[in-house]
Amino acid sequence: LQRDLDKMTNLVEKHVERILGLESALRQRDESLQKINMQLHSKDMQYLQLHAGPDKHMLDCPALTLQSSRSLDTLSDLKLQRLEAELEGARHEAQGACQREDELKAECERLKDE
Repeated sequence: LQRDLDKMTNLVEKHVERILGLESALRQRDESLQKINMQLHSKDMQYLQLHAGPDKHMLDCPALTLQSSRSLDTLSDLKLQRLEAELEGARHEAQGACQREDELKAECERLKDE
């Protein structure tokens, strides 16, 4: 019985070590995602400050943000990089759309004046 108890104790200790390691890795990943989310939010706010005039509402060009969630924990680093690249592409498209919108608004104003 003592040998069985020792084996079980060792097994439990190994499992506890493994669980602690996984928890630590999960915390590190959560912290990384939070940092990325904060950086993306900061870039969005900088963009809005640069491109939003006094007559422009924030809803004209909504900011794109990456939400930190548990579902992202299951993504590999490669998938995360792909998503970041897609997000950057979407930001560029949104920036282009806002620029085109401003140009069209200016054209409408010019036509109204004529």
